[in-house]
Amino acid sequence: MNFNKHITKNFTWNELFKSEIAIRYGIDNTTIDQDILNNIRLLTENILQPVRDKFGQIRIASGYRCPEVNKLVGGSSNSNHVLGIAADIEPIDSDTKLVDILTFIEKELDYHELIAEWFPNGWVHVAHKHYPRTLKIKDLDHNYEQVTLKYTQELYEI
Repeated sequence: MNFNKHITKNFTWNELFKSEIAIRYGIDNTTIDQDILNNIRLLTENILQPVRDKFGQIRIASGYRCPEVNKLVGGSSNSNHVLGIAADIEPIDSDTKLVDILTFIEKELDYHELIAEWFPNGWVHVAHKHYPRTLKIKDLDHNYEQVTLKYTQELYEI
C-alpha cells in the first residue's frame, strides 16, 4: 500500500502512522489490517478533516499505534489508538484554543471519546466509533474526570 496517498484532501496515511517513538526505536508503525485501515479512514473523514476544515492546520501528535509502540508510550492495552479509531490532536495556530476544538467536536461531530489532556494547554484525544459519548478532562497526574460543556452566549466553560 502507498502510505503517501491521501485519505482525505488534507491528510495522508503517513500522518496517521507517524510516531516519534517508532522512529526512535526503529519500529514499523504501519499496518495492512483492513479493519484498522478502515477505522483510520473513518476517523480521518469524520473527525480530523472536519476539524481541519474548521480550524486550519492541526498536528496529529499520535494517531495509529501498533501494539509495540503503544506499550512503549505507556498506552492502555485496550487503547483506541491500536484499533485506529483515535488520534491526539493539537492546534498549530496559537489563536485556536483547545476549548474551541473540544466544543466543535462535542457539538458537531460523531465522536465516541473526547478527552482534554492537560487542559487548557495540552491536546485533544478523540476517538470515532458509534458508542455512547464521553467527554473527559485529564490532569497532570493522569486523573480523569467526566465533564459536560456549559454553553453560555459567548463563553464555553467546563
